[in-house]
Amino acid sequence: MDRIKEAALILFGVLLVWQAVAAAFGLYIPLGNRLFDPLPALGTIVTFAGASLILSAIATMGASWEIPISPEQNSPAAGLITSGPFRFSRNPIYLGGIVTLVGWMLLIPALLSFIIVIAAILNLRHQALEEEEYLIRTYGPQYEAWAREVGRFVPWFGRLA
Repeated sequence: MDRIKEAALILFGVLLVWQAVAAAFGLYIPLGNRLFDPLPALGTIVTFAGASLILSAIATMGASWEIPISPEQNSPAAGLITSGPFRFSRNPIYLGGIVTLVGWMLLIPALLSFIIVIAAILNLRHQALEEEEYLIRTYGPQYEAWAREVGRFVPWFGRLA
């Protein structure tokens, strides 16, 4: 399964690079039909906002930041992180990734961009659910209490019942 995830991530990167190069040089983009006119200013702002959220969350995690989460690891170095952007989202890095891709779609508003955003949302939701299982096993009631207060991606939505 890890090989499939790695291959999908490489394909994702290749698609993004191809789409950027094709858009810059007027080359053919598969599924390149425009959904709307590009919004360069808004797309740039949204892309940088998403990237800033990612960097802020990584900085907040410090020694606990790990890709991917190791199931063998008993307790991350800094414990459960609930400060910084984690006060509002249990997965601010994933949220930042989604926001960044929405910015990308505003810059290159093609059908392929839309498909990439939807695929990323589905993949990141699946990944977040897998990580939640690990976090519940690792932190138990502490994680569950926090998850009842903080949304999975956005505040007040996706909280544990």
